[in-house]
Amino acid sequence: MNKKSKLQLKTIVIILLLVLVLVLLVLKSSKSNTLVKNNTPSQDIEQVKTVPVSITTKNIKEDNFSGTESVVLGTAPIAVESRAYIDKTVLDFKTQADKDVPAMIAKFGAGSPPATYTIDIESKFIKGIKTDSIVTSVYEYTGGANGNSYYKVITGSATSGKILLLSDIIKNDQQTAFTDYLKKQLDTWAPEGTTAPVVFPDTVKDLTFSSFTNWSMDDNNLIIYFAKYEIEPGVLAAVDFPLPLNKISDY
Repeated sequence: MNKKSKLQLKTIVIILLLVLVLVLLVLKSSKSNTLVKNNTPSQDIEQVKTVPVSITTKNIKEDNFSGTESVVLGTAPIAVESRAYIDKTVLDFKTQADKDVPAMIAKFGAGSPPATYTIDIESKFIKGIKTDSIVTSVYEYTGGANGNSYYKVITGSATSGKILLLSDIIKNDQQTAFTDYLKKQLDTWAPEGTTAPVVFPDTVKDLTFSSFTNWSMDDNNLIIYFAKYEIEPGVLAAVDFPLPLNKISDY
């Protein structure tokens, strides 16, 4: 091989090496960009999974009533159903206020207490091991010495999101025994600051398994919710009654 051929071969080898290095740099850069792009969505998806709902509060100021309401954000079935319930509750209250308040003002005057209609809706998210719940408490005042308070609780599976009934977690053949156990606990319940049971015995006696429509479950308790006056004097307002999970595991 002459001197000229050797020089040409050396030049070709150098060019090939430069091309190879350039290709390797391009591939490395492309892989790095792909990893960056893939990391961001996966982090967002994980965040959505761990925080399925978000709850804030906004003020209500209407011509004939005022108050506050929860704003429930999220696509989980419990969030969608809770939003629908809150919207309907506020609309129903507005319909009643728009009917009652103008007549009261005409009769008693603009500043009269009977014309002061108020609704306050507060929601909270409860994360359990197997369930997620949105517990919504509603307080309504339409005049008189006291207002009315009650709960609406929507519970779903933490894995599938499916809305659950209490019958989905209490065995069919144990529902009567569970009801009897809960009624016994209610009959002997003495809230803090009291020394004797406070429930209405005849009312508790008439409770059935289907009475327990509002419930949630956290890591330690199954909680049953009752409206004001449902099982006890109005002075106690609405009641959330916890049952330790280690006491009801058989059910």
